[in-house]
Amino acid sequence: MSEQQTHQGPTLMVMFSDGSIIGLPLHAPEPGHFMVSLGVSEASTIDVGLTEAGRWSHDMLTPARGVSVHLSF
Repeated sequence: MSEQQTHQGPTLMVMFSDGSIIGLPLHAPEPGHFMVSLGVSEASTIDVGLTEAGRWSHDMLTPARGVSVHLSF
């Protein structure tokens, strides 16, 4: 897995219960407010985190089929 980052804004980091991780660059019309929808079928838990300027915050979610995440910072 590459640690290289080309996106300079905040990134949504999602870790699934099978250990796989995806990073989604976030773009928003208003700074600091993002809406992200993830479709999940088999994961028992999702660790959703936001990285920006070296900071990390996250919430553990237990979705049934999918989850919409509203991030504000």
